[in-house]
Amino acid sequence: RGAVVLDESAPPPTASMRDPMSKQDVAEYLNKHDFTKPLEQAVNAAILARAADPQAFLLQWFAKLSANGSNAMNDTEQQGEAQRAVCKLDHNRKLDIYSQP
Repeated sequence: RGAVVLDESAPPPTASMRDPMSKQDVAEYLNKHDFTKPLEQAVNAAILARAADPQAFLLQWFAKLSANGSNAMNDTEQQGEAQRAVCKLDHNRKLDIYSQP
């Protein structure tokens, strides 16, 4: 694995971010905020879309999720969103060939 690169522009950690959490605390936090399903769906959608820019794809995915006011999408919504993202990314890639350097 490569070296970890720190993002110097990131805000400094708060006291609570520096304090270690037990595995149980982490599990309770993840369950309380329902992290697993939306993260799995977003990563799976990026993989299905074969996103050339996974970070941009995930940003769009979570922006859409936030705009819908939903914590998760069903399988049909997930597939539709992945397909729309593929089309949008493909369209943007085609436009890039015409942009000035």
